[in-house]
Amino acid sequence: MNREEKNQRTRRKIMDSALAEFSRQGYGASSINAICSGQDISKDIVYHYFETKDDLYLACVKECFDLLTEHIRDSMEIKCGGVTDQLEKYFNIRMEFFNAHQYIGASFARRL
Repeated sequence: MNREEKNQRTRRKIMDSALAEFSRQGYGASSINAICSGQDISKDIVYHYFETKDDLYLACVKECFDLLTEHIRDSMEIKCGGVTDQLEKYFNIRMEFFNAHQYIGASFARRL
């Protein structure tokens, strides 16, 4: 495994642990210590990839939002009815996404 692959794996491990913690506790009650202890990650490594807890949280929000946006874009049909039909389809697709991505969690999903 080369250095870039190792960096990507480490960043992914941090993000996965942070997503789980933020979805369980919300931003305010989450801590870097809890994020680290869940996956045996050092705080120094977290701060190597993310300057602050805010930066880590924003990276998690961006990832979730990007996944949701891609899912909606791939699932929505252009001009498949009136506004009411489009809104119903949007909310059904959104619910489908969060059911399929339960690791994001209900409390985290409300912010998207």
